[in-house]
Amino acid sequence: MPILDERTLRLPFPTCSSPFAEAAEVHVRQWARRFEMVRGPESERRFAETGFGICAGYVQADASSAALNVYAKWLAWLFLVNDQHGEGVYETPETWLGAVRHLRPVFETGEVDNGSASTPAARALADVLGHVYPVMSPAWRKRFSRHCWETIEAVVPESDRRRRERVPGVDEYISNRRLVSAGIPLFDLCEFMAGRELPDDVREHPAYREMVMAASEVMAWCNDVASLEKEEAAGEVDNFVLVLEVAEGLDRSRAVEAVVERVRHRVEEYLLAERSINTYLASRAPNFETWRVVDYCIRSMRHWMVGNVRWSQLNPRYTVSQSHRQRSRPPHVVDLLSTRAG
Repeated sequence: MPILDERTLRLPFPTCSSPFAEAAEVHVRQWARRFEMVRGPESERRFAETGFGICAGYVQADASSAALNVYAKWLAWLFLVNDQHGEGVYETPETWLGAVRHLRPVFETGEVDNGSASTPAARALADVLGHVYPVMSPAWRKRFSRHCWETIEAVVPESDRRRRERVPGVDEYISNRRLVSAGIPLFDLCEFMAGRELPDDVREHPAYREMVMAASEVMAWCNDVASLEKEEAAGEVDNFVLVLEVAEGLDRSRAVEAVVERVRHRVEEYLLAERSINTYLASRAPNFETWRVVDYCIRSMRHWMVGNVRWSQLNPRYTVSQSHRQRSRPPHVVDLLSTRAG
């Protein structure tokens, strides 16, 4: 954590938090119990310590109370389902793909139909999407569903490399990490949070696409620094620090500094893209609502980059446990992708 304190937090954005964060924290804990995303005292304790409502408050500081509750549930769902792979419940490519396949129709329709496996993850996902999909266009829903599924599938090469203990090359790592970090669907959801969809010409503009990519990478690479010790203890190889150690022959401290320097550079590229999209908007003189939704999405990306780091400092998610050292399933992780309880 000292690395985050001294270096990564020097991002050129203020740290903000929603006044509704504490209420969102209460809401998401109740939701997790109701949908059996947590089961038992150890699972509930860890969930409460992690603080998904607090995280939502940092990364969506401008959201309404109702929208923040939805985002907190989405964050909790993403992290807990990702833990099904990362914490050793479904740790091989085969078991992971077999376990998550029933989620695809839920992403596509927003519902758990009678023919789908009814798991805690499926039911909780349908609940979240039930707030989102009715107010978003079919095109947005299709795009969001595709991006979410790309995130889920991106776990497969990570899992395969972990099994073979093969550290990826730099380009290989960056392209897959961008997907597995879920940055793209997280930023898709900013349009729901803003209460209006981006115009197609803005969303597809090269500058806006660059903003999404840059913000996603800043978020992911800062996370790599925060989670380095935990991931190394668990046998993970897809961490930018470990990748640069191998690719550039660096020792640990120099590899960390190299990641931090790449974060700084990516922030600079993000700011250039942000200026470009504002110049483009000014040239076409959009109406107030277009300005408002673009401004909301821009502020959300800024909040995400710095807020993710602040949240990482405040919770025990990235501490190394005995379970990680032994590469075994931690006691707080419950199976969310099976119809069997527990």
